[in-house]
This record gives sequence, structure tokens and C-alpha cells, in this order.
Amino acid sequence: MKKYTVIRTGEMPLQFEGELLWEETSKERPEDSRWHELRLYRTENGKYVVEILSVSTYRHEGQTSSANVFDTLKAACREFLDFPPFCCFKGYPPWSDRQEDQAKLEDWVCRRYREAASRLVDRLGPADIVE
Repeated sequence: MKKYTVIRTGEMPLQFEGELLWEETSKERPEDSRWHELRLYRTENGKYVVEILSVSTYRHEGQTSSANVFDTLKAACREFLDFPPFCCFKGYPPWSDRQEDQAKLEDWVCRRYREAASRLVDRLGPADIVE
């Protein structure tokens, strides 16, 4: 088992011994400016850690990280699937005349996140999340 320290935005770091089971990213191309990195760990005592990193190359958005501990794999999978992907990004200023561009941006970020989360959860297979 390896010792991990996961930095969390606005919270104390999460430290545990365990193993990285899967990781996935919504970044498709090097020039992508907003993406998510998803990681699923199993701790030495059998719990699951979900880490979701929201990354932006825009200075006013930056990077945020969340990580939570779950007793079951099913609950951990729900965290990936229920996470609101655009919550950490701003996009265009609300007073701008780019509302259509904002809607497209939000749709693109959310679609890419859902695809990445689905890929990660699909790797586990239905038998793995039955309790």
C-alpha cells in the first residue's frame, strides 16, 4: 500500500494508505483549456476515496480539488456520476453578450465530464458495484 495525500480546496488535506484503482480525464487535446481529472482509490481498511480535480488554464478560474471517503463502491460511483461539472468554472462574464457561447461552453464541459465519469464507472462493471 502507498501513502497518499490529496489536497482539497477549502478543506484539510486527506491522507490515507491505499491503492489507486482507476483514473480518468476529460481532457481530449493538449489545447483544451478546461477539464477534470477523476481518481478512485481503495484505502487499506476497505473504504473508497473519490478525488475530482477541476482544472482551468484561465487565471480567474484556476484549479479546485475535492475528495471524499465512502464506505461502498456504489456510493463512490454515485459521487462521480452526481458531481456538477461546471460548478468550479465561470466562463464568460454574466453581463457580456455571450450567453449563447456560455451555454455551449457549459454543455461541452458537462458532456466531457459525464463521458469521463462513465468511462471510469464502466470499467468497474455492474458486478463490482452490487452490494
